[in-house]
Amino acid sequence: MSWSLSLGSIPRVGAEEVIADAALPEYLASLPADDPDYKQKAAAICQIQTAKAAALEIVKGMPGPFISVNLSGHANGTGWEPKEGWSDESINVSVNQQQQEYK
Repeated sequence: MSWSLSLGSIPRVGAEEVIADAALPEYLASLPADDPDYKQKAAAICQIQTAKAAALEIVKGMPGPFISVNLSGHANGTGWEPKEGWSDESINVSVNQQQQEYK
C-alpha cells in the first residue's frame, strides 16, 4: 500500500509541532480489525510514524524561515519481506529549507 503525507511550505519556527501533529492520510484514519487491508494499513501507519520521527531529527539543526516536508512510502504488511507481485517496501523523507513560503 503506497502512502504519502505532504506538509508543504511551513514556517521553520514551530515546525516540530506541525510535523508531530500531522494527521494520517484520510484512507488510513480508521483501521478496523476486520479490514481486508489491515496488515498493509497498519504497516503504512508504522512507516509514517518512522518517517515523521526522521523528519523531526532532520529539522532540529535546520535554519531558515520556511521548510517543506514531504513523506512517502510503500508498505506490504509483511514486515519488510518481499511480497510476490508487490513493490518493495520503502520510506522516503524529504525536508527542504526555503527562503520564502510557497503556496
